[in-house]
Amino acid sequence: MIEKENNTIIETLIDSYSQKIYNLAYHLTGNRQDAEDAVQETFIKVFSKLDTFKGESNISTWIYRIAVNESLKIVRKVNLDKSHFDWIDNQMENSAENVPAEVKELYNNPEKAYLLKILLNEIKEGCHHFMLFRITEEQRIAFIFRNILGFTYKEISRVLQADVGVIKSRLNRAKKNLQKHVKERCQWYNNKSTCTCEKCIGFALEYTSDLLTKIKEQIDRPEYFQTAADYINDVEDIEKVYKRLPLLQYKIQPLKNFLKKS
Repeated sequence: MIEKENNTIIETLIDSYSQKIYNLAYHLTGNRQDAEDAVQETFIKVFSKLDTFKGESNISTWIYRIAVNESLKIVRKVNLDKSHFDWIDNQMENSAENVPAEVKELYNNPEKAYLLKILLNEIKEGCHHFMLFRITEEQRIAFIFRNILGFTYKEISRVLQADVGVIKSRLNRAKKNLQKHVKERCQWYNNKSTCTCEKCIGFALEYTSDLLTKIKEQIDRPEYFQTAADYINDVEDIEKVYKRLPLLQYKIQPLKNFLKKS
């Protein structure tokens, strides 16, 4: 598929775009494995069609358009509908008591309280990720590009082939719908909500078995020491919440190796 003389192109394009494509795919598909598959399929298609690229648009626009399409193929194959997230809600309820003794001890240990704080922030970040699936697909795509990946209105317009006014309208609706859902469902914004991050610990640890290990490895990273108040105060500016979410790191070397061998 890819000849040796194209190695430089491979390196450059993957270095330039794979990180954002991975985060785009993650927030569209819902999980990391599907995101990795979407990145791989995106670059397979990019390099198989590179000779046919006519330069009628910026190459980045072309690549991101492919990334959106490949991610949506996975979404439709998996069929992430409302029932899937209702299932997650039920699983969270059932896992509420499945909290390891190691974590329960953190509640009464001031010296290790920071671990609990980081763990709760990880869970909140995960909740905000899944809240995106409560809005429409069109709204979600525009919102991810704008508020997680930092694209301009014009850049989003080119990728999605829609007028800037249409993109702004989608973003406005996405903001209102997300705010409504957060205020109704999240205990950090609504003290009448039955959902609490503490209750979600059992679910998070049960379905992400290496989470606690990852937390311990990240304790020196200052961005993980945000307080609950940071989230509460930003409910009226929901974009700021998502702009603050750290981008997931993508390991690019395996992809480079795979494409070179293909």
